[in-house]
Parts: sequence; structure tokens; C-alpha cells
Amino acid sequence: MIHKAKLVMLMVLVIAFVFVFLYQAKNVEEKAKTTAFHLAVSQMNARAVRIKQLWILKKKPAMLEFSAHAIDLNRQGWPLLDSSNRVSCRDLLIILHPKIKILKFSPTIKRQQVKYGYRCLYIYDDINKIQVSLEQHGLSIVLTD
Repeated sequence: MIHKAKLVMLMVLVIAFVFVFLYQAKNVEEKAKTTAFHLAVSQMNARAVRIKQLWILKKKPAMLEFSAHAIDLNRQGWPLLDSSNRVSCRDLLIILHPKIKILKFSPTIKRQQVKYGYRCLYIYDDINKIQVSLEQHGLSIVLTD
């Protein structure tokens, strides 16, 4: 009888450890996903700044070659989208984040015109959305809710 009780206790402990492990693994997965999206935004910002640096070094041209793409730039040196969709939000994503996917997620892309520029929203899942906006004050790339 004592042997059976020890066996039952051992089984309960094993099951508890398995549940704790699975719970912690899910937390680690969520943190890794969040980190991947923050890293992508950081990389996109770095590429946008690199474009602006090249623009300044080349004496502020209206168009610039960057990563095999011809990019139209505004007077502040930020990438422009055009109304004919020659340069679209998807093209901008390819310029700023060439891999497009983040982890296993591919974005749904939405574009909005705003008064002095554009807003591109890259929706990767219900939680992770990256917004690239060119407005009067400049370019911003942020992770939104």
C-alpha cells in the first residue's frame, strides 16, 4: 500500500512538473515573439536613418538608389510613396525590412493618406502591428496595439 502511495505521489509530481514546464515554455515563446517584433522595428528605423544619411551625403537628391531600389525622397530626406502606386507600402516594407516576414508571420498591408504624407500599417497578427508614418514632423516607425 505504501508503494502505491509513493507511486501516485511521484505521478502527481511528474504531471505538475510537465504543466509548469509547458506554462513556462509558452511564456518564453511569447517573449521571443515580442522581442522579434521590437527587433524588426529597430532594424526598420536603422534602415530609414541609413537612407537619410545617404541622402545627406549625396547632397540631398530628390531620388536615391538604396538596396537596388530607386526611392523618391521628400525635402527632409524620408521615403515617399506616390499616388500611382509605383512605390507602395509593400515596396516601402521591402526597402525597410527586406525579409518581410517576421518569424512565421506575413503582414496584411493597409495604406492611409494623411495630410502631409502617408501611413502604412503592417498587420502581422492580432497583437503585432507595425506602423510607418510620414507626416509633417517626419518619419516614424512604431509597434502599435
